[in-house]
Amino acid sequence: MFERNSATVPAKEVLKLANWTAMLRLQYPNRESLFLSTQAAFGEHDASNLGVKRARNVARVLKEDLQFDVREVELPTKGYVAAIPAPEGSDMVKRVDIDFLPACPHECPCQKGDPLYKPQVPQ
Repeated sequence: MFERNSATVPAKEVLKLANWTAMLRLQYPNRESLFLSTQAAFGEHDASNLGVKRARNVARVLKEDLQFDVREVELPTKGYVAAIPAPEGSDMVKRVDIDFLPACPHECPCQKGDPLYKPQVPQ
């Protein structure tokens, strides 16, 4: 969640991301991808670009600040903008959504016949 017209990831949201990534690190030692999507509120300044900036900042926090390593991060090329104002008191439209895809928990035998297969380096 973000403040209106801001792409800065608030400290309370960084804390939520830190807790979430700590849980994912324990549960999924091998991580494949993050897919980010974004939504800006009706009437925010340059809303579509603001949403993309928000997604990039979340990705930066995850990769650089929290050192959450994944093979791929897919960022949106444009942000969704709400067509109507949000209900009073709702922050749900000023957000970045993150989908996480874990990798195989081990080297799969099916990968060994693939000419592009590269063994994983233990972490």
